[in-house]
Amino acid sequence: KELEATQATLAAGKEEYQEQMDKLEMEFRNQQDRLNTAGDAGDETAIMSVARKMLEVLDNFDRAFQVVKAESEEDIVIETKYQAVYDNILATFADLGVKPVPTVGIEFDYEIHQAVLQRPSEYEEGIVCEELQKGFILNDKKLVRPAMVAVAA
Repeated sequence: KELEATQATLAAGKEEYQEQMDKLEMEFRNQQDRLNTAGDAGDETAIMSVARKMLEVLDNFDRAFQVVKAESEEDIVIETKYQAVYDNILATFADLGVKPVPTVGIEFDYEIHQAVLQRPSEYEEGIVCEELQKGFILNDKKLVRPAMVAVAA
């Protein structure tokens, strides 16, 4: 009898408090989800900020690399080192989820490209025919910087 009374009390307590426990558990899970989402958004904001600053460095590397003409063995060594640093920056971007925007040979997309000019080209009209400045996108969804392009006329 005592066991039955205890089981009845337990069942009544479960019945009385189960709904409250379920609500608390749901609220706890929702709070965890909100915190995780806020943390991810904060990470993306930080990555975007750093990537935009680093793009200035990358652009300077691009400009310097275009000027360097390897004529001597020493120039070739310098050019190789420039390329290694440039590749390292791009690899670090990729590790962070920052990837170059596709350009030449694809249809112009105003969401990821910035058309600077139109010109006659071997490509069909509306196809990107030249990349003037690299664009980058974060995690395939947030544009860090549009690619500056020329579009076939």
